[in-house]
Amino acid sequence: MSVPILGVLPTSVGAAETKVILSEDFEGRFPGEWSRGDSNEASDQDYWGTTQYMSVSSSHSAYCAAKGENSQYGEASNVDIDGKGDPFWASPSDYTLRYDTNMDSYMVRELDLDEGFASLTLKFSYWAMTGSSQTSLGDDYLWISATTSTDRDPDLSDYDEVWRQAASDSSGWRSVTVNLPQGTTWIGINFHSGPMTPEGGPYIGAFVDDIQVEAEVKTEIFSHITDLPASTNQTTFFFTVVVDGDVDQWTKVEIYYRINGIGDFKQYTTASNPMGRWDVGTITFHSMGSGQYELFSRAYNSLWSREAMKTVADATIIVDTVPPTAVHSLSGTLASGGWYSSAVRVYINATDDGSGVLSISYRWDDGQWAQYRGPVTMDEDGDHVLQYFATDYAGNSQAVRTVSNIRLDRSGPVVTFEATQGCNFPNGDITIGFDLSEPASGISFLGYSVDGGIIISLSGSARQITLTGLEVGSHNIVLTARDGVGNPSQTLLQFTVGDEAEDDPVVGTALSVAMLAVIAFPLAGAVIMLSRRKN
Repeated sequence: MSVPILGVLPTSVGAAETKVILSEDFEGRFPGEWSRGDSNEASDQDYWGTTQYMSVSSSHSAYCAAKGENSQYGEASNVDIDGKGDPFWASPSDYTLRYDTNMDSYMVRELDLDEGFASLTLKFSYWAMTGSSQTSLGDDYLWISATTSTDRDPDLSDYDEVWRQAASDSSGWRSVTVNLPQGTTWIGINFHSGPMTPEGGPYIGAFVDDIQVEAEVKTEIFSHITDLPASTNQTTFFFTVVVDGDVDQWTKVEIYYRINGIGDFKQYTTASNPMGRWDVGTITFHSMGSGQYELFSRAYNSLWSREAMKTVADATIIVDTVPPTAVHSLSGTLASGGWYSSAVRVYINATDDGSGVLSISYRWDDGQWAQYRGPVTMDEDGDHVLQYFATDYAGNSQAVRTVSNIRLDRSGPVVTFEATQGCNFPNGDITIGFDLSEPASGISFLGYSVDGGIIISLSGSARQITLTGLEVGSHNIVLTARDGVGNPSQTLLQFTVGDEAEDDPVVGTALSVAMLAVIAFPLAGAVIMLSRRKN
């Protein structure tokens, strides 16, 4: 597995696609794509043209006063040198060049903007030597203008200055780069002089060569992350990057992320991909551990046309490798021996610091699992086992917790006499059997009384009562039992001794509350005197 490498967000990667939309070296005669003139009609017309007097990369350049009557060569005067080759009577080094007063020489050209561009840059070289013609702006100067007008032939007043010659003497050729205003449609090359001949002159003026306008292509490329789950319990996860717009076969994407909303977004790289340039499609992301990861993608094509840098995430995922924690509490009446004498109410609470708690599952006594949606109640007597666990949204499940010995005993023992209610025994020496059921807390006391007499204790394992010397007539036995929690029960058997009684086949039952009220003896074994029927 590749080990992630953390890197700071780059300010730029590569260069954006550029397109040259204008290139001019002024070779030969003045190019017809440019419109030229002198907007100051004083001192005649002097304006831009081409010359071989000096150049940068080839034989010609543009000179601010090549057209007009202020260029001289040899012994001649007032000669228009615009576009001329070497005169047979003089070489370019014999030219005497100077600019005139009252000049506002210009040459303008429309840009070929057949598509949208993000930015425009003008590059050119110039050579200048100027003086002061008492202009209010100081020395005479070369300046560059631009307009965003969409008119067929914009007026010169529509142009704005974007650059001006800084020093009167350039001391040779200088290279200049100017950022043109967004939406520029025309550019202008201009020269200005004042009304008086500069002192210390004549001065030659200004030359311009190798003009180039470059456009940064306005790209339309977009990307976003999809197929990212809200959470995962895996430290490595996958997602898909979709790219639209100016996509080609070499299009790549970069992935940026931050953890828990802290700090700047960082570019995602690995040891096997240290530049962080990923193919479009499914991307494997090796996280740095648990946390909330915010991610976004940034696409670029083969010409390094790049998607704008984003400031918010495309998608968010929580990496959570830690299971939730669930705890319980019990509510009920706790009696002796750890037994509850009431129903038990169970409360379960779960917490998860990562993706959050999705569910809590529970079951009783190895039964079916159920979803916990609130407090649950156990009201069945017996010794019970509770099991539960919690699961978070990332899929982590807590180890099953087991709570044993949740013991309930809410009812007393059940006693059933083997003899039938109202039965008859032939003489006063009798043995009466009984069944005793107490599946919960067990028997803590067992005893009986005859005809309302004192309660005689029995062992918990006893299952019969032997009586002797009973007189002929009606009698009753009350069998009293208490379980380990203290729940009581009393069962009455009525019978007769001797020939006078009638045999009643009714099965013995638990003593009713009304009957117990009539008998009214305490469970602790206090003696209650009842009247006994005698023959």
